[in-house]
Amino acid sequence: MAVQSAAPWSLPPRPLPFVNRDSEIARIQDIRAGKAGEGVLLQLAGARGMGKTLLAVHAAYELREHYPDGGVFLDARGSDPQGMVPAADLARQLLVQLGVPYAEIPGAPADRLAVARGTAAGKRLLIVLDDLKAAEQLDGLLGDVSQAAVLVTSRGKLDALRFRGFSRVALDPFDRQATAKLVNAFAGDPHAVAESVIDALWRKCAGLPLALAVGASRVVGGDDDPQAFVDDLALADLEQGGELSVRGVFDAIYQDLDEDRQRDYRVLSLVPGTDFGVPVAAEVLRCSPKDARNRLAGLSQACLLENRRAGRYGFHQLIREHAQELAHKEASDDSQEARERSVFWLAARAMALDSAYAARKTPEPVRMLSFAAEPYPGSAEEAAQEFDLEWDNLVAAARMCADLGRADLAAAVPTALYSFGYQTGRAAELVDLYTRALDFDNTPAVRWQLHRDLAGLYEDLSEGEESLSHARAAAESGHAPGTASALEWLGLACERLGRAEEARGYFRQALAAVPLMGDSHDESRARALLSMHDGRVAFKQGQLDEARPAATAARDYFIAHEKDLPNVARCEKLLGDIAAQAADLRAAEAHWSRAAGLFERSLMVKLAADAVEALAELAASEGRAAEAADFREQAARLRGEPSSA
Repeated sequence: MAVQSAAPWSLPPRPLPFVNRDSEIARIQDIRAGKAGEGVLLQLAGARGMGKTLLAVHAAYELREHYPDGGVFLDARGSDPQGMVPAADLARQLLVQLGVPYAEIPGAPADRLAVARGTAAGKRLLIVLDDLKAAEQLDGLLGDVSQAAVLVTSRGKLDALRFRGFSRVALDPFDRQATAKLVNAFAGDPHAVAESVIDALWRKCAGLPLALAVGASRVVGGDDDPQAFVDDLALADLEQGGELSVRGVFDAIYQDLDEDRQRDYRVLSLVPGTDFGVPVAAEVLRCSPKDARNRLAGLSQACLLENRRAGRYGFHQLIREHAQELAHKEASDDSQEARERSVFWLAARAMALDSAYAARKTPEPVRMLSFAAEPYPGSAEEAAQEFDLEWDNLVAAARMCADLGRADLAAAVPTALYSFGYQTGRAAELVDLYTRALDFDNTPAVRWQLHRDLAGLYEDLSEGEESLSHARAAAESGHAPGTASALEWLGLACERLGRAEEARGYFRQALAAVPLMGDSHDESRARALLSMHDGRVAFKQGQLDEARPAATAARDYFIAHEKDLPNVARCEKLLGDIAAQAADLRAAEAHWSRAAGLFERSLMVKLAADAVEALAELAASEGRAAEAADFREQAARLRGEPSSA
């Protein structure tokens, strides 16, 4: 059987430009170096459009010198709707590229596979096997590859390849730096495209290389203003006429799923927020958490869903848009039910978390609902952690409650988010939700709650006049039990505006109105809050003898109530400030240290950083330079700033 003597090389041309796969190439090189005298079996796994084939071909050229017997490219056509190529047909491709005359290739599949194994046996070949769909496509194809390198690309992770000796290299999306390289390669000028355009393109395309390449070509060669184009970028903007489109890629992946998995793909895209956990997925899929995990894993295996932090899952932005388009197009009733199930689950979860986290009484809109959220089983700190993890979803669910016209939930969910949002500096994300809730026809008690909370949100945003306006609206709502709280926020708004005496006057009026609350627990807490506020304003006025006992009394009350850790922290910080002003530096240090720890436990990181910064300044003033540096490093970490180390 005649075989050509010259080493064959039938791979496509080396791709240029080629960016962002330095770490993958380095890993491939390391794996090859670690397999001295052995065959190198590698799987490059990733979603369509991730650049697997380009990487495989580029890697083949990088490794070419180690495989002098040639290189071949076999197309397994795993993405072809007509069906994947079986092992015997891949054997034919292999033999043809190795120079075996077509007439000498056996017709019987088993014989053909045997000849292919014999022809390649022991050779230092480089085999790229592109677009494998199933490990069974390799059955009988690879014999003695002890001197060869086999690079397989696949959309699925194909765990069965591990049992065949393959090492997997997973392709991640492009990072911001690689996106810049790609865009600049298209432009031919490293300064031609504005950084803001590159940033927006990277975010919108979620680092998906195919989408980035199409988007970059539009940015560089299109007629639209680049910034306007990327700011409004949607899936429809990445069509390429008759060429391969991003939507076409997603369509092909979708068609490759079975019917049940197609439904999972559609309905999970309707979960509000950026990512989601197993419990809400189980609710939407109407299955047990165990089954939900398996179904999520299936979509993850198909590279349609990312397994993110803390067991949470999420779609790339463009993939999510594609799935939502299908959800609206293919099964509107099913989609509407899935959307509502996810929204109602998140709404109930917000209320349950708030009941565990917040020390204030149940907000009026929540109390007035006809159903009760299932109690949250954890502590206030655990509730804070879940609030932080689920925040984007809860805010999106609140927005969707208004979109659905549910007046009860449109008011209840924002008020359930208020305490955590206020304490952790997320006020700006809630204002619009409250404003929309006010558009519905609400009872006086609900309108009081919404205006009262808006007064707090605007105060937190340093918008004193807006805070005053809503506090007055709360006071005029006709809800007598809320009078003291409305007056309290009038005082806080005046404090924010620098009107100290007016603020203390409102606090005194609020104290007189406390009995209108009609609940002994609420009244006790209101008195403690007013004591803390009055002590803080007295400190600002330099009246330390009034400030210290007021802050101490408030702190002692809050310590006795476990869920009031945020206010314990505020009192400790205030007592530290008072002690420092009185030159009692050891007491100040102790109070600030306790405040920093409590703020951090409550996820109030900005206030924690402020307390740590006060410790740094104190240490520096006493010549404790090393401690001061450590404190400043800790404050920078809390603020999310780069380490100076």
